[in-house]
Amino acid sequence: MAPAPDDADDPLAWARDYMPVLESFREEHGDTRPFEGYTVAFASHLETNSGVAIETLHEAGAEVIFAPSEPRSTHGDVVEALDARDGITAFAWEGMTDEEFDAAQHDLLEEEPDFILDDGCELIAKVHAEHPDVAADVIGGGEQTTAGITRLEAMEAEGVLAFPVYGVNDTPMKHFLFAEERADKTEFRRTSDSPPLAV
Repeated sequence: MAPAPDDADDPLAWARDYMPVLESFREEHGDTRPFEGYTVAFASHLETNSGVAIETLHEAGAEVIFAPSEPRSTHGDVVEALDARDGITAFAWEGMTDEEFDAAQHDLLEEEPDFILDDGCELIAKVHAEHPDVAADVIGGGEQTTAGITRLEAMEAEGVLAFPVYGVNDTPMKHFLFAEERADKTEFRRTSDSPPLAV
């Protein structure tokens, strides 16, 4: 049974409380469920913050299937909590080998997702190279890393990119939040007279 949102054993509880943008999405789209009928594939470091993003997509109506973008950062308790929920399926576990990681991403793609949200372009590259029939039916995707965007730009230049992909780095909100984080660290240094923090 999946933990209730306020369950002390819920590994996402703390992160959920400190992610107000995703909370606003859940409040806005939890009733209208705009992703109803769609399957969203999600690949990222499987930690508490990405877990909250996965559950937010599900609460907006999506069937969510997820795999790691890098197997060694996977938090097993997060994977187990998400996988226990109806409508969310894990292709991941803590301690995966590189071979298991690769196979899990291929297994996920065989579920024929409608959207792909990626971190590093591994999943998007795999769907184009080894599952072209699946890629042909993908509606769109998202990529959050600079390295991933570079790979996508190369694919587009070669004329092989089969669906539109939104670059998270292009959103003004990301730059706003980064600027705010830098300002917060600067203010902390000024008021605490502490040694400089890495920014």
